[in-house]
Amino acid sequence: MDLTPDRMFITSTLVDLVRINSINPRIAPDGAGEAEIAAYVARTLAWLGLDQTTFESQPGRVTAMGTLRGTGGGGSLMLNGHADTVGIEGMTDPFSAQIRDGRLYGRGAHDMKGSLAACIGAAKILADAGVRLRGDLVIAAVADEEYGSLGTADLIVSNSLRLTAAALVLTLMAFRQPGGLKLRGFGWKTLGVIALSGVIGTALGSALYLTAVTYAGAGKASALQTVAPFFAAPLALIFLKERINRATLIGTALSVVGVWLLIGF
Repeated sequence: MDLTPDRMFITSTLVDLVRINSINPRIAPDGAGEAEIAAYVARTLAWLGLDQTTFESQPGRVTAMGTLRGTGGGGSLMLNGHADTVGIEGMTDPFSAQIRDGRLYGRGAHDMKGSLAACIGAAKILADAGVRLRGDLVIAAVADEEYGSLGTADLIVSNSLRLTAAALVLTLMAFRQPGGLKLRGFGWKTLGVIALSGVIGTALGSALYLTAVTYAGAGKASALQTVAPFFAAPLALIFLKERINRATLIGTALSVVGVWLLIGF
């Protein structure tokens, strides 16, 4: 099995990426955004055999994502790199992607199109060798890292929906088994508190994050997002009409910690 990196492919991919103007328009008024570079990444990932998708956080602010499906039963790994760059002030030939003495020059070559090309190259190694991991390998080229992280925020929302699917099922089970069935001393409704806290906390935290990114910037966004779990657990208790007792207090504490680890930064 040959797992040698295809250096020519990685280099040519980097050349193509650097030659694409993907300046963040929130930094430079004439910035092109990520639409063109996201389309290129999506085409490349599809050519490699990955399931690819793109989504647009705002007009022209596009994120590309590709998934190399695993066999199942393992954890997934995301290689995440941003596709936007800062401006080109003071640069004479920012999109040339010239290679001199073994180094490639151009806006974004280091931050971080070189890393993005390497991520795509890693996927190519596995795809060419026919290797299937147990979990999925996800390649993400996200928009807007240089200003507000809109692309990664959207990734958090979309992936959080999948992460909390099991929690939602558990919540529904809590309603179907009111009071009778126990699991190590915890009633199904108590487990429902934990599950529903995850659903509420993820949705609330993501909404706070996106709202704050839009109106206040990324710094305030993270602070607002972090408080969401502390509101989510009490809301879950009220919604489930669960009594406060030792089990629910423990469950509430666990849900706060779990949701904070999921969406808090």
